[in-house]
Amino acid sequence: MASSLTSSSGQSSSLVARATTFWAGLQAEFKKIIWPTPMQIVGQTIVVVIVVTLMTLLLWGLDTFWRFGIALITPHRLMGS
Repeated sequence: MASSLTSSSGQSSSLVARATTFWAGLQAEFKKIIWPTPMQIVGQTIVVVIVVTLMTLLLWGLDTFWRFGIALITPHRLMGS
């Protein structure tokens, strides 16, 4: 089990060194991120809510249209009793 932590050169600190290097690189990359402002987040959230609402209404309308259209051409009712 200890051999899995050692590299081919026998250095057991290789895992710690790689983790430290990874963490330093991760921190450097996070500093490059341009985070959105609170106003951008609010604006994007509003856009998402509007688009989801419009898509919901569109699907509801299509479903209603097809339900009544199919009910007109079939002899029995599709919904309820």
